[in-house]
Amino acid sequence: MSRKTIAILLATTTATVVFLTLKEKAEAYMTVLKWDPIIKRVIPKDVPSSLVKAIIWVESKGNPYLVGRDGEIGLMQILPSTAQDLGIDNPNLLFDPVVNIRTGANYLRYQLKRYGGNIKDAIAAYNAGSARKYNGVYVNQDYVNKVLNAYKVLRFV
Repeated sequence: MSRKTIAILLATTTATVVFLTLKEKAEAYMTVLKWDPIIKRVIPKDVPSSLVKAIIWVESKGNPYLVGRDGEIGLMQILPSTAQDLGIDNPNLLFDPVVNIRTGANYLRYQLKRYGGNIKDAIAAYNAGSARKYNGVYVNQDYVNKVLNAYKVLRFV
């Protein structure tokens, strides 16, 4: 995708996204383009690739070597315990972008099925283990909003 195409996409999505600045949108596009060949190759067909891209952007800004404060690893910030539940016994494998994206996408697929395809619930559960709400608001509403807004932008990539 050329820079001109990206600029056009940015211009057409500006009004729909309120949480990402123009600079963040450009960074998100360029970052996910880097991982797009792997994403297309390894994610399950029933998982939206743009949703995987949005989670990668929000979780790690595309850094495959990032380790979160709670021990989450890689592009999709997967906890070693979650990876183990999905058959990855060696957490160091999560630094491999192919393994990380495949594992994260499979976990996202599980959450989408668990919540009947409800994307908001699946995003909340991906981040918190379940789609917990308090007075009708997700306990991790800020995270859900960030991913949804990135998803709106990145569905064009």
